[in-house]
Amino acid sequence: MNKRLIWILLTAFVLANVLAGIKVARRYQSTTDTDNQSSPMPVAAPDFPSPVDLPPAATVTKQDIAKIVCPKPLSAADWRTAIVTDSPAAIDWSGYQLSDSERQAINQSYQRQAVNLAGHFHLASWSCGHDCHKAAIINIKNGRIIALGLDDDLQTKYGWQFSATSSLLTINPDSQDSSEPTIYALVEDSGLRRICYLAQ
Repeated sequence: MNKRLIWILLTAFVLANVLAGIKVARRYQSTTDTDNQSSPMPVAAPDFPSPVDLPPAATVTKQDIAKIVCPKPLSAADWRTAIVTDSPAAIDWSGYQLSDSERQAINQSYQRQAVNLAGHFHLASWSCGHDCHKAAIINIKNGRIIALGLDDDLQTKYGWQFSATSSLLTINPDSQDSSEPTIYALVEDSGLRRICYLAQ
């Protein structure tokens, strides 16, 4: 589902709710006009739940979002972004425990080409064994690592597909393996935002 279709669906949903509210308000107004103006306002039933009695909204996790099936493969062209030409900041290693070889792989990749993803990010990848690829994503504006390894879908069997001019990251592109599906995510300053996955 591309970004344009998502916005159309959200706009239609909001518009439908606004129109429904107007319809209810008009119906209520016409009822009160015909009634005695001195009649008291109706009182809600005592067992009707008030907002404080309602359960809290469920938190949507990245695992929940990753279960949404894409109707078709997504295109990087739908999430275009401009490339930042600022000088890259030094990598901020705080918050991550990395081996010397991992740091070296990230540093070497970062020095070769600072921006290679989503306008102002760098994806550095390296091998972590047979059919294992690992990566880190760095924001070149502040040097922060925004995503790394398995928890962020940056340890995969089939790698990634990405572009400096698009914020779409394709994880396990063209995978035919149901245990390692193709996942689409948007690269943002706060991390990866998963959109959907391709069912096999």
